[in-house]
Amino acid sequence: NEIAANYQYKNIDSLKFYSEKAISLSNKYQYLDGQGNAILNLSKYLFYNGHNEKGLKQLNTALEIAKQNENIPLQIEVLNLLGIQQMDFGNHAEALKAYLKAIDLATSINDIKSISNLQENVAIIYLSQKDYQQTLNIYKEVEQLNKQTNVPLRTAQTKCNITDVYIKLNDLNNASKYIEGTTEIFKKYESYEWLAYSYHLKGDICLKQDNLKLALYWYDKAMALHENLSDDRY
Repeated sequence: NEIAANYQYKNIDSLKFYSEKAISLSNKYQYLDGQGNAILNLSKYLFYNGHNEKGLKQLNTALEIAKQNENIPLQIEVLNLLGIQQMDFGNHAEALKAYLKAIDLATSINDIKSISNLQENVAIIYLSQKDYQQTLNIYKEVEQLNKQTNVPLRTAQTKCNITDVYIKLNDLNNASKYIEGTTEIFKKYESYEWLAYSYHLKGDICLKQDNLKLALYWYDKAMALHENLSDDRY
């Protein structure tokens, strides 16, 4: 399952191969946690290949297994992905419902890291509705939560998301302030999808500043990274 998850943005076929292998092993030994995680990983493969109905069916199966085994962290992870997919389908109400249910579960076990991640996804709902001020308010709450967990990668991800809002608000001074230092963190942790996003945001800032040459430089760097990622959403 860990190998499968590591292939999510690198090789989609390998994600499928190791997920199915994990399902087979978990079924053989009746290992419920393994089954749930493997089915969750397989759903990611299905979504990325446009098999949305099959992906949702697998997610619901993983959720039932997690409930049956009283695995709250897995329930949180499944609900989070369910929310993300419902957002992609344009079902904002269903996405918010999944996120809030997951936040309740995360709060029950004091999982600050998951609460931070889920709140960030709630912010994305408001962002999609162009309610930039409410989005920014939620991101600032996430920023405070991140100080409790002290995970540099999460902090850098949140800074990128706040940068995006400031760009949309045309506050380029704060946008430049928040994007600073993020690329170094993403390089350190080899988080290439987020590194590409930070390059993209730098390009957006330069474009707003009418610095077209530098904007093109950052967009080219972002595109070069995406060419090596198995994620066609960008």
